[in-house]
This record gives sequence, C-alpha cells and structure tokens, in this order.
Amino acid sequence: MTLVPSPGSSSAQALALEFVAARRDELAEAIALAAHDVLVSDRVGFADVRDGAAAAMEAVEAVLAGSYAPSAVSNLNRLALRAIDRGVPLGVLVAAVQVAFGVFVSAVGEGEPRAVAAAGRAGSVVASEVSGTAARSLEERNRSALRRRFDRADRFRQAAGDIAATAVDVGRVLAALAGATVRTLDYDWAAVALRESDGRLTIAALEGRGAGWSQRWALRDDAGFAGRALASRTAVATADPELMGYQGADRPAVVVAAPLLSTPGADAVPEGILFAGRDAGPLPDEDDVNLSAGLAAVGARALDSARLHAAARRTGRQAAVLTEAISLALGGSDQAALATAARSATEATGADLALIRVLDQDTGELVTRGVHARSSALAAELEGMRAPLDPVAGARLAAGEEIGGEALRGDAAADRIADRLGPVISVALPVRVGSRVAGAVLLARSDTRVFAPAELADGRVVAAHVALLVELNRLRRRMTGDSTTAAEAFDRLGETLAPGADEARVARIVGRITAEAIGAQRAVVWIGAEPAALTPLAGIGFRQEELAAVPGRAHVAAALVGRDRVIGVVDDPGEGLRGWTTVAVPLLHDGETLGVLQLLHRDPPPAADLAPLQAFAARAADVLDGTREALRRDEDLARLRDLVAIASQAGAGAPLRQTLAAVVEHKIGRA
Repeated sequence: MTLVPSPGSSSAQALALEFVAARRDELAEAIALAAHDVLVSDRVGFADVRDGAAAAMEAVEAVLAGSYAPSAVSNLNRLALRAIDRGVPLGVLVAAVQVAFGVFVSAVGEGEPRAVAAAGRAGSVVASEVSGTAARSLEERNRSALRRRFDRADRFRQAAGDIAATAVDVGRVLAALAGATVRTLDYDWAAVALRESDGRLTIAALEGRGAGWSQRWALRDDAGFAGRALASRTAVATADPELMGYQGADRPAVVVAAPLLSTPGADAVPEGILFAGRDAGPLPDEDDVNLSAGLAAVGARALDSARLHAAARRTGRQAAVLTEAISLALGGSDQAALATAARSATEATGADLALIRVLDQDTGELVTRGVHARSSALAAELEGMRAPLDPVAGARLAAGEEIGGEALRGDAAADRIADRLGPVISVALPVRVGSRVAGAVLLARSDTRVFAPAELADGRVVAAHVALLVELNRLRRRMTGDSTTAAEAFDRLGETLAPGADEARVARIVGRITAEAIGAQRAVVWIGAEPAALTPLAGIGFRQEELAAVPGRAHVAAALVGRDRVIGVVDDPGEGLRGWTTVAVPLLHDGETLGVLQLLHRDPPPAADLAPLQAFAARAADVLDGTREALRRDEDLARLRDLVAIASQAGAGAPLRQTLAAVVEHKIGRA
C-alpha cells in the first residue's frame, strides 16, 4: 500500500514537516513510551517499540513531504507482526498504535499548533497502514492455520486407517504407528518404546533415524518425559534437555510423548509410549499434543487387536497339534504323541527346546519321552535320557509350582544343552494328575529374554495336554495288564483333561476318550441349558449330518432337567437296529448346566464302569467352559473397527479437538 498525503494546505504541511524533523527523536521517544505502556508485555521489549517509533516518525515525515518511505513502512509492519507472533492480541496492538499517534498529535499541538491538522492527517495515514496490514496478515495466518488443522485432521484419519490395516501383526502395527506419527505431525522422527520388567523402556519401532540412534536413549518409566507421560497418562511436550534422557550430541530440540493406553480409566496401565521430535523449532503446540494422544490411543488398540489375533492363531495351531498328538496316543503311538506335544510347546512359547519328562514310578527318575529342539542332533542326544527327580524340585512341582529361570541347574542334560545352544533361560512346568506328579515340561531358549506370562500360560496348556497323553498311555497299559479297573484309570484321566482352543474339538476329545474308556460304541456331547435348546455339538460314531437325529434325545433331556444320570434303551431308525443302551450324564459347572454327555452301547455296560462318569462329567464341564473363553477372544478383534469408524466418519469440517476427543474417550464394548 502506498502512503498518500491527505489534501491540505501545503504551507501547513511544510510547517508540520519542519517541526517533526526538528523534534524527531523527542517525538519518537514520547510515542515509544506511550505505546509500551499499552502493550505491557514481557514478550515485547522497549527496544523493539523504540525502533517502531523511529520508523513511524520516518513514515510520517515522508507523508508530510508527499513521498513514501518503503523501508520505514516495512520495518513498522515487521515489528507489528513480530509482536503478534509473540502473543500480543491484535486489539492491544491497534490500541497501542492509536495511543502512540495520539501522543504524537498532542506533542505537535504543544509545540506548533498551526501544524496539528497536517500532522494529525499524516499520523492517521501511517496508523491505518500499520493496523490494516497487521489485521490482514493475522487473518491470513488464521486461515492458513485452519487449513493446516484440517489437513492434519485428514492426515490423522488416514493414519488411523493405515494403523488399523496392520492390526493383525504386532511388528507391523509398531512400524505403522511410528511412520504415521511422522507423517501426521510432520516431525523429523518418531518412535515407540515398550516397558520392560526392570523399569526400562526399549524402543521397539523407529521412523526417521537409524538403529544406532535408538541406543542413545536412556528411557525409564519413572523419570524424564517418559515417566511424566506414563504417570499422568496424558500427552506431554518438552524442550528441557534434562527430561529427554538422550545421551548423544545431536539431542532433539523438542519432544512430544503420549502413553499407549488401549482403554481409558484409572485402572488402565500404559504398556509404553509413543514419542516424536524435531531437531529444531518451537515447543509443540496443542494440536501436536492432542494428535500424539490420539495416535497413541489408536496404536494401543491396534496392538491389543494384533496380540489377540496372534493369540487366536497360536492357540488354533496349538490345538491342531495337540489334537494330532491325542490322535497318535489313541492309536498307540505314545512316543510320537509326546514328540508332537513337545513341538507344540516350542511353537506356543517361542522356546528353542522342549523336553517332556515322564516320571518312572518304579525308579523315581524323570525319563525324557518327547523332545523338540532347534538342533536335531541335540534332540537325538536327549531322547530317552534319565534324570533323578530332585526331592526339592519334586515337592515344588507336586505343589503346582513352576521352576523358572534356571530349571536346568544341576540337571544331567544341562551340559549337552549348553554345548549346543549356549547359555539358556529355562523353566519347568509341572505335569500333574490330581495331586500326583506325572512329569514335567521343560522349556529353554538361548537368548536372555525370560518367558513372558502369556508364553507360560500357553506352556501350561501344553503341560495339561501332556498329562492327558501320559494318562492315556497309563490307562492302556493298565487295562491291558489288568492291573486296575477301567473305572479307576478313567477317573484319573478325567482329572487331566485341559481346555483347548475350540469347543467342538474338545467335545470330540471328551466323546472319544469316554467311549474308548468304558467301551461305548458312540458318544455325543449336547449343549444347552433347556431341553428345547439342546443341540448336539460333536459326536463319535456319527457323521455330522446325522447328529440332529441321534436316538435318545428324551433321555438326554431328562438328564438335563433332573441334573442326574439317566440310563435307558433306544432304537436307531437309521440302521434299523434295536436295543441300544444310552447313558446320559449332565455337564454341570458352578451350578450351571452346560449340556449333557451321552454314551451309546450295543450291550449294557457294567455298573462298575459307570461309577466314575459323574465325576468325569463335572471335569468335562469345566473343560468345555474353559474353551468358551477362546471363542470370546474373537469378539475383541472387532474393537479396533469401532475406533477407525470414529475417525473415518468425522467430516472434513469437524473440529479436530472433537475428533480426537472421540478417539481418546472411546470405550471398547466387551462381552
């Protein structure tokens, strides 16, 4: 904008110009003091105000002379915009300009009244220029900030979708979260750090820097910016070097961090942090902090879903392998069955070695009956090895304790394992039938990572199935050798059955074991709490399409209603056979009736063989109830879709705070 002098008496303008030129410094000092009193801001120093006053006097002189002072006007505008950048409101800035030029006109009036009008017009022109430029610049900046906010909201929605697409694999989620954070915040780098048991935070994913850079961080969950984010469970930002915990010379200028919380609430425990930084620039603004919190929430839920997915897949694989092992055991291949179970143990827990040791009751030694190792030569060496059962270790295993960390200490196999694998972390899980120790599952791996709680939980499932395999073998030998009754062996077998990952598979195992144990030709597991709701879940001796027409449904319903065993005779119209004996036993768990176990015999079974069925049915009900927990996991896999829907449904014009609040406050429905 060109400053044009207002029309007026040329002599008055000349007089005003002469007065202002003569008293320039005095006038500049007066208006500087007046303007600074109005600004009253620690962010704007008096030196800047004085520079602005000098530029204003130069601009006024140019107006009075009928010319233009571009450098003075540019300097004035620059100083005004700097004040706005430092937090001075536009209204305060305009007021300061008006007061300054009011003082200017008063000073001219006191010194040369004839020049007041001309000086006032010239001052008004300069004041309007400064105020108008500041207002237009501020408006453009606000528009630019709004466009940037919408752009970042769009990037956030895109990032949420990208992260959700990886929610089937933990590694991909971590990498996607770090990459999406860099793109969304437009930062130089981003990382995800997860908590360790000793209080350290280990960087698990990194974007924008090399692997060596991550080693320079010393992050803890009780110190620095990481400790603040975890303790407050909110996003934090800092430029304080003391809070960063970075040990390199290329320390970031600013860092923003947010806790990884999959569910809000006072009881939720963050599993780590998402943090990002810039090598230069101001402290992160409110949008940066809110966006980092939203991204951390999306990432935490994606990690939960990925772990659920991995657990479901692992459990499914484990169930398939264990089902294979049980099939081998039922077919008489005991050694192959235990070797298969050992393979399942290594896959489920990430171990490099799994030994299944069975207690020899005659010698008191643990005999290695199943081995799976990364080294086939090591597996061959360990197969069949005998190791005395240490009294202390035996007492701990009998009490259901697990021997962790150094379960191989003093073990006969320790040297051979160390020769092949080097130093190992080992754990022994008890294999128990009731209160009796039947053996142990020993797991070892060659890195320094201790076995995680989830891995040990999977190992316990394997140990429970190993107990089943051991008892199947003992049942077969004892029944063949007539050393005990089928009822006694079957009763112990019921104590060993452990939950699997699939309700129908477990039901088939229950039916097969039951039928073989007491000589039934067919077996069916029914589920349902009311007679009208009874549905055959799995059967032995029937094709799947025949289950709906299984004979003896009335006896099954009677057992359900009476909550007691029912024996009767039924016909099988499908085969034209008559005189089948059906035995129906209710499956009770914590006072709730889950269903009925039905056995079908061509010949009536001896009463002695039916004696333990009631106790076994109770155990089988516990098993079936446990398998339903695995089915509930699938429902949790849909949690992240709800979160992504919030982000995708937010309109492009929706306020960013509203979108982020919906993400952070979203609660996942659970069954």
